[in-house]
Amino acid sequence: MLAIRLGYPTSRNDTAAAFPSGNGHISDERMKPDQRAPDAAASRFSSTRTLEWMGDHKQIALSLHVDADDAAPENVAQGKYEGHDWLCCGALFDAVTHARVRPDAIIASVIADVEWLAAHCWGLYRFAVFRRRDAMLRLYIDPCGQRPVYFRRASSGGKHSDSTRTDEFGPLHIASDMRTLIGLAPQVAATPDMHFLHGTLLHGNGRESRTGLLGVDSVPIGCMLEVRHGLAPQLREVWRPLRGNSPYAPLRRIDTVAATTLPPRIDSAQRADPTDRLAARHKGLPIDAFRLLQTVTDRYLSTLPDGNIVLELSGGLESSALALALHEAGRTDGLTGINHFDRDSPASNEIVYAQAISDHCGFPLRTLPMDMTPYAPPMSTATMPQQPRPSQGSITLNWSTQLRERTSDLSSATHLNGYGGDAGFLAPPYFSTWLDAVHDGAWRRAMGAIHDMALLRRTPYWQVIRQGWKESRSRNLDSLISATPPTTLRMAQPVPAPDRFEYLPRLHAQLRRQPGKHMQLLGVIGNLAEIEMYPDLGFTRSFFPYLTQPMVEYVLNYPSYALYSRFHNRVPMRRAAYAASGLPHLWRRDKGETSGPFTRGWRENADHIRTVVMEGRCAQAGLVDRDACDRATRLAISGFRPPDLSLDRIYACEMFIQAWQGTATR
Repeated sequence: MLAIRLGYPTSRNDTAAAFPSGNGHISDERMKPDQRAPDAAASRFSSTRTLEWMGDHKQIALSLHVDADDAAPENVAQGKYEGHDWLCCGALFDAVTHARVRPDAIIASVIADVEWLAAHCWGLYRFAVFRRRDAMLRLYIDPCGQRPVYFRRASSGGKHSDSTRTDEFGPLHIASDMRTLIGLAPQVAATPDMHFLHGTLLHGNGRESRTGLLGVDSVPIGCMLEVRHGLAPQLREVWRPLRGNSPYAPLRRIDTVAATTLPPRIDSAQRADPTDRLAARHKGLPIDAFRLLQTVTDRYLSTLPDGNIVLELSGGLESSALALALHEAGRTDGLTGINHFDRDSPASNEIVYAQAISDHCGFPLRTLPMDMTPYAPPMSTATMPQQPRPSQGSITLNWSTQLRERTSDLSSATHLNGYGGDAGFLAPPYFSTWLDAVHDGAWRRAMGAIHDMALLRRTPYWQVIRQGWKESRSRNLDSLISATPPTTLRMAQPVPAPDRFEYLPRLHAQLRRQPGKHMQLLGVIGNLAEIEMYPDLGFTRSFFPYLTQPMVEYVLNYPSYALYSRFHNRVPMRRAAYAASGLPHLWRRDKGETSGPFTRGWRENADHIRTVVMEGRCAQAGLVDRDACDRATRLAISGFRPPDLSLDRIYACEMFIQAWQGTATR
């Protein structure tokens, strides 16, 4: 991991010694003197393998810890342009041709329009632009959040984080890793934000820009960070995934299809796709979901220094399609598949389907039977990850630790996962999708969607209609998941439900009349936010193709009522993957049982769960009703899971607090 630190000198003498102009400098030991860009700021070498960018303004300290693939020389670019200093870490690709884009070729457009980068490029990047005239910093990240950024608005606990001026409480610290951010201000302890955690307990998530630590914020999905001298940082919406001219939309005009590397679908197996009829009406050609997945994955892997890949292959549709995409792209030489399942739950073993994909594509498959139960006490404080927010992954912490140990020989590989595909392609679909058909004027499809949903969900027609109207009035997925109010929590200090669209108002305005698309977007945003908390499996880097900007915009622009039929969900990807492989199990309707290990985990770790839930920090703060928790725990141990899932949230919050405080409950 290369540390890229954008800081500011402590004295004017340091500035003058570094560069005559006093505006800024960039130093990188990997660059030889004769290889420096002619328009770059003056440089000096560093023995600590750090890249420093300094300026006169002392109110900002920016530290970016860049992933190993971004640390390659071709993935780090910097320079000057008309009074601006800029730095780009990562890879950028053209939205239409998917060709590699040089940052210096687009810097003028990035400076002129804050939305240009998200509209015309995609990739995994952090792009910083500093305007020297008024000391303004703009920091862009990929809209889908696979390269997160965090910032601390105060260097001491004396000022509230909502203050409007930075000079009231000291410098602003920005970093790409929360542990680094805490290290920039060591006098400030990592204090849990109990107000945020209370909201997480009640609603499943807190405010989009906040983290679980007091005073530490993050850049939300689809936003950029703007900091001006003497003012608090501003979050600006820059991503418009539902714009009419999105280059990743399933329906494209004929003249724009000719300019892209993605061929239109012509297979006979795809002629029954509902979008084909829509395409004929709109005189456009649909994009193949599988080919888009293949292109996105191949383009990202082409930027990496090595070709070793580890794919979590469960045998499901998302991971199978990803394996087939790697096969079609010719990237199976260094590919290894891993299939892990619960040793004591035979119903969770779907290795026969994973083996069929492995044999078809010609890469080795490693099977890993796991014997660690969920909710088991952490092995040590060292295995507890310090994450930005509470995560359900803490429930299976030991499972992840055991998987990391058994794949230690593959630690230098790139980890790929099909995470996020089910939320985007609606597995399962929401009841309110038939209302989207009504909004689009597709009345016949609306009636057919009700019929298909009744068969797919095994529920009567009136229930489909009723649930559809209920979803149309919901602003939070957790209010639909919870069957009863969280009786295990105290409501003395009610916390309002957070708004997922607080920083995406234009996007929310587009979905007021499309409740099915609204629910789909809520699920996708939830998955994007969970990227930051994905368990560390010990690999050099992780990549989630289904949660990249092209794939997310593709599914969001796809008609929600065309993503399923009466017997199958995820129809576009299922049909395209079958056309590429001919494997019949891609159309299977059964699914392995995965709830058994969790019930067993409750039973085997009952004492540990009671200690964490009923004696932890949340209980001490008066947020938990101990008696209600005891009753809910007894039901869970007996095999009945609590319907509001509040015990899982309490457990996740307590493990989050223990990780940052360096303690572990045995």
